[in-house]
Amino acid sequence: MDLQSFIQSGLLESYVLGQCTRGERSLVEQMLAQHPEARAEMSAIEQTLEGYAKSQAITPPQGLKGQIMDAIERESGPRMVTSGRSNVALRAFQLLALGLLAAAVFLFFQKNKEADEKTALRKQVADIEVRLNACDQSNQDLRSIIAVLRHPATRPVKISDTPGKAGDEKVKTYVFSNTSAEQCAVLLDMQGMPAPDSGKYFEMWAVVNGQSQPLPMGAINLQSLGGLQKFACVPNAIAYAVSIENMPEGTPTAKVVILSGALAEEGE
Repeated sequence: MDLQSFIQSGLLESYVLGQCTRGERSLVEQMLAQHPEARAEMSAIEQTLEGYAKSQAITPPQGLKGQIMDAIERESGPRMVTSGRSNVALRAFQLLALGLLAAAVFLFFQKNKEADEKTALRKQVADIEVRLNACDQSNQDLRSIIAVLRHPATRPVKISDTPGKAGDEKVKTYVFSNTSAEQCAVLLDMQGMPAPDSGKYFEMWAVVNGQSQPLPMGAINLQSLGGLQKFACVPNAIAYAVSIENMPEGTPTAKVVILSGALAEEGE
């Protein structure tokens, strides 16, 4: 029997209460000799039992001891012949009382053990539910991304550090833009994104025809599901850009644009 199974078997409690069989006592004593953890567990059980007994102790009324001794003396005087039987009966009563107390303590420990196991089980169930919900949400997000990529109105837009100069760019990636009523969304491909410097963050922007300032679309999460981050589409967008910022939540005005690219004209 391994140590953990032995500690959880209840044999230590039975050993402390004197309820083990000869074989069980031999096993317990062997485990105690081999494992300091088992000895520490038994010591904890003994202290708990002692504490429980003290907490349940009742102080007898003053003078009760004298009354009991007087009664014993009166009974033992004229009945010397039956004193042996009385001692046997008293001993039997003591053993019975001790057995009942031991049973009560054992049941108390078993009840607490079962309560702890139920609490641990409920926690495991709750953790599994959280993971299942997260998995379901991830599946929904992934299906949404796939729907945008498959839609016929989705258009790829190359954004790079030198837009318009094919072959000269050192960093480039793609934006997938869809402004249709069915799948109005923008996807940013993380594959070509560089790693930001420490304390710096990326933000996504849309350039709208007729507006001098690009519109913020949100902070970029480089750990996005499937390597693609989904943004709400911006109607009439003619180009997209990525800036590097100091705030993780983004800013209303782009500071330093590192990538940009315009939508190609229809038919190109």
